[in-house]
Amino acid sequence: MKKIAIFLILLLSTVGFSQSTAQKIKLIDRLISQLKNEMKLLKNGQKNVNGYAIYGLDCPKEFLTGDDLKDQFLSSKSRIRIIKKEIRELEILKNYLKTGKITPKGTKKEFKATLLGISSIDFGGKYEYLKPDGSKDYLLQLTVNFPGKYIKNIEIININGQFTVWDTIPNNGMWSLFVCNQYNHLFSNQNGGLKQPIPAKGTYFIYLPDNGSIIEGKTDYKLTVFFTDNSKAETKVAIAKRSHLKSSLSAVLVKRSNRDYGGRYEEIKPDGEKDYLLELNISYKGKTVKDIEITNINGQFTVWDTIPNNGMWALAVVKDGQLYSYNDSSIRPITLNNNREKILLYLPDNESIIEGKTDYKLTVFFTDGSTASCKVTKLF
Repeated sequence: MKKIAIFLILLLSTVGFSQSTAQKIKLIDRLISQLKNEMKLLKNGQKNVNGYAIYGLDCPKEFLTGDDLKDQFLSSKSRIRIIKKEIRELEILKNYLKTGKITPKGTKKEFKATLLGISSIDFGGKYEYLKPDGSKDYLLQLTVNFPGKYIKNIEIININGQFTVWDTIPNNGMWSLFVCNQYNHLFSNQNGGLKQPIPAKGTYFIYLPDNGSIIEGKTDYKLTVFFTDNSKAETKVAIAKRSHLKSSLSAVLVKRSNRDYGGRYEEIKPDGEKDYLLELNISYKGKTVKDIEITNINGQFTVWDTIPNNGMWALAVVKDGQLYSYNDSSIRPITLNNNREKILLYLPDNESIIEGKTDYKLTVFFTDGSTASCKVTKLF
């Protein structure tokens, strides 16, 4: 219904400012207000608002397709992203009615690929099919905006340095790459190919088993997407930070979990809301973790930590299936005995996570007085 209203306004709009133009602007403002109210309800956890988001914030990921236009009927997150786009379009239209000038935002063909660092997931290895090899894959974020097109294959090759090919083309002898959406829904088949063409609009996460060229850091890459209409587009892969690829510490904010450890206080005590899951991979063998802290580096003021009696919200720490947190938010020491270990952190949201406008830094405090920090990578 909103799209029909927008179309009618566009059809009847005039460059000159008149009483009818003022009425159209008033109608746009009313629509924007309604959309903002709907978004507020969704962020507060309400389900089935105006027929959208019937599962709310906790929609099972197996129900999602990765296409927000479809998923908005099931998921609050998808609906919120659509609402934000609709509000931007209405603001553009309002500006046109006021000035007679169209200043579209975000209409260019956005196409970028960024190698973020090592992930917490193991999909593949030194072969051409879906099979974990015991080593975590590297994570590449791909953003595409080619409305109406569909991607049938993706290829990443070296443009200098070490010979490298990852792709989604089965039976060609090249290593496979694996494609997910922001909910970690896997679009790849067992043979490494895509299950079906995927929309060339949105953000995808690509997992790459390292052939040694990533960790070595002397190779640059080019990514090519092949569309179903036999056209293609290519871009150089940006590398977020060379040193990050070799980092002994990486933190990935994965998704809303199915666990509830804490809330808006400094205790490990459920509040009825599911916490968000952050996966911490750490390689400081021989050291012992004393405390962990996560703070904002921009956006909304945020602190989660394991330090009791400082007034900051608690985060819960789980390793090897065991809860290391005490009720007062402190933790028992974690001795790192292996070359690389995974620690799961559970965070009650202060609205900065669902809002998506805040970035975070994670710091680990060791018993020997040293610290290690990294920026948190977000998968949604």
